[in-house]
Amino acid sequence: MTSRITFISPAMNRSLRETRFDDGCSLDPSGAARAASLAGSLRSVDRVLVSPSVRCRETASALGLSAVVEPELAGLDVGRWRGLTLDEVMGREPDAVMGWLTDPDAVPHGGESVRGLCERAVRWLDGAGGVEGGRLRWLSRSLCGLLWSPFSVRLGRRSGGLMWCR
Repeated sequence: MTSRITFISPAMNRSLRETRFDDGCSLDPSGAARAASLAGSLRSVDRVLVSPSVRCRETASALGLSAVVEPELAGLDVGRWRGLTLDEVMGREPDAVMGWLTDPDAVPHGGESVRGLCERAVRWLDGAGGVEGGRLRWLSRSLCGLLWSPFSVRLGRRSGGLMWCR
């Protein structure tokens, strides 16, 4: 039997508008309003899982979804870079940024490696097939983009668009 997973990108917040690494701030008024305007328009599903991030939880709430927090759906932990722009980090730690951008195992910020995020996503998605014939909605700020990421190819995972959807 086939499971269907629907990916929802969370609404806008100040960090995203300012191109900062997520700092846990709430949705901005336009992001909250936009999500709320879609409440009730989504098809029903068997389960709604959400990243523990404030942005994702608030988006689910604004959409009127009763979501369960799934820790494995958390975005990349960027450690001490949290809340900074890439330009700010580049000004302070240019060698660290270049290493991070070119090596998926690098953790110069003291958080999680990109490879670690990818592997966590793969583990979770491999287990998501357990919703036999079910429909699952998933809100996560980083993992959705990961499915299209060049890192997935570098990690030797299946190629293609939504590669782990069953």
